[in-house]
This record gives sequence, C-alpha cells and structure tokens, in this order.
Amino acid sequence: DNGKQVLLRTVDQLAPMWRELALRIHGRPEPALQEHQACAWLSGALEQVGFEVVRGVAGMATSFVATWETSSEGPVVALMAEYDALENVGHACGHNLSGAASCLAAHALAKTEGGRGVRLRVFGTPGEEDESVGGKIRMLEHGLLEGVDFAMMAHAGFMNLPSREMLTRRSIDLEFRSPGAHD
Repeated sequence: DNGKQVLLRTVDQLAPMWRELALRIHGRPEPALQEHQACAWLSGALEQVGFEVVRGVAGMATSFVATWETSSEGPVVALMAEYDALENVGHACGHNLSGAASCLAAHALAKTEGGRGVRLRVFGTPGEEDESVGGKIRMLEHGLLEGVDFAMMAHAGFMNLPSREMLTRRSIDLEFRSPGAHD
C-alpha cells in the first residue's frame, strides 16, 4: 500500500469527528475575535489527539497554535484553520468547514506519519472575515510563522479547481547542481 492510499483511508476514518465539529461551529456562528467556542472546540480536539496547544497567541484570545513534532529535523508544515463567521450572516464563507478541514488534514498527517520526522503546526486564525483584524497577518507580525517551510489551508469554494492563483506567495529561483554521471 502506498502512502497516499493510507493517508486517504485515515482521512476517511477521522472525518466523522471533524465533520461533527464543523456542523457544531456552523450552528453557533461567532464573528471576528469572538470565536471563543469555535476556538475551544478545535484546539481542544487537537489537544485530545496528541497535539500540544498554546491558546491566545499574537494578542488574540481566540487564536491558537497546535504543534505535533516527532523530530527536530525536516520541514515544518503549517495548516491554517479559520473559524469565524460574518456578522449577522453566519458561515456564508464556510470557515466552519475550513477550520475543521485543516485540523482533519493535520490529524491525519500526524496519525499516518507517526514517528517519521513529522513537524506540523495548526494555526487557529481568528478574524479572517474582518479586514481590520486578519489573524494570519497578526501571527505573521508576531513572528509565529518563523521557521515554517510550507503553509496551506482548506477553504470552501463554489467549484473544484485543479489549480488556482495564490493570494499570497513568494517567488523563488532554484538552481540544482550535480556532477554528471560520467564526469
């Protein structure tokens, strides 16, 4: 069995727990910086499955960073979890789904990778619906993303796309050098 199939089966096994949390968060929408229950539910679930959790980071009471490390080497992979709702509208943008999906991805990776050098971070980013807050920006400004090699998130949308223009990215040029096989 290849790693991808194992990971997919693990996601299927863990999905009911995270689906229930997504529905619970949907049923109790909380606007920017008031996501006390959503933050507690998601960070508590990650803590229960073995992540180390620090709450209230970057000056935001409804934020968290959950860490899973089995090694001090290898890349640090971050998953961004949003969970705020629009004021007087609710979860029209699906952040209840985004947060739970990112946590599910981290949980599945931690479970399948076990002790093989996994370094995961889940950033609970409040206030993403409010342009004046932006939890990810505050975390970046507080240096919480220092040392992160790769960050991603799940976000609901109206269509499936094989690729999509990134909102935030850094261009880098890589040059690979290797002696020739017959040199």
